[in-house]
Amino acid sequence: MRFRRLAACVVLAGLAGLATFQSGTAHAEVAAGLPITSVFQVVADTAHGHLFISQGMDAGSNDSILVTDLNGNPVTVIRDQALGLALSPDGKTLYAANGNAVTAISTTTLKETASYPLPSGDRAVGVAVQGSELWMSYQDTNSTPLGEIGEIDLANDSATWNAVPGYWLNFAPEIALDPSGTGILVTSSVGVDPPTVATYDASNPSAVSLIVSATSLGCRGSNGLSVLPGGTTFLCDGLPYS
Repeated sequence: MRFRRLAACVVLAGLAGLATFQSGTAHAEVAAGLPITSVFQVVADTAHGHLFISQGMDAGSNDSILVTDLNGNPVTVIRDQALGLALSPDGKTLYAANGNAVTAISTTTLKETASYPLPSGDRAVGVAVQGSELWMSYQDTNSTPLGEIGEIDLANDSATWNAVPGYWLNFAPEIALDPSGTGILVTSSVGVDPPTVATYDASNPSAVSLIVSATSLGCRGSNGLSVLPGGTTFLCDGLPYS
């Protein structure tokens, strides 16, 4: 995968208001000169003129977040061992899946402002935000490795773990939420063949219900998963689905 393709994905997603790119467990080849060794996810903050690039688990001890301007020129490095990234609806906060916690980073100061711990032994993988609700997919390593999804109510400082029915064997799923607030949650399995894609009604985090699931789409979400505003269409690996 060439870096110019990665940049094009970010630009196109930014035009759609969904400026994220995920390489998942795969390596993305990076341009010479950038102080990173791999790419897990890219989020564009066009309001502040920044790209946030997380490197993922493949980066070893260098798995920090690289911040560049919108032309790809390095600005700074955030020492956060991040996988998934997500911007808050107001654009003021970047949330990063950071090991046993999800950290909040100010998009104006580029400094950590808060940390939300997961249960002991769990590892955050993907993050998504809708209103005052912070959702994350995470790996439960306390027994057989299971992927689960939890929710943190930022307004009331409360959490619901394993909030979505079922579990994902071995790998936590990719997740995406409708930015317009309909409560539509989409998941796509990673490392599973055939991949399972599912949509949920997550408008009530304490009673999430399955809408539909399918194994016939070929949608892994490793090259991007997002929900278009309104919740009737989602994009997975660059293709639109109902």
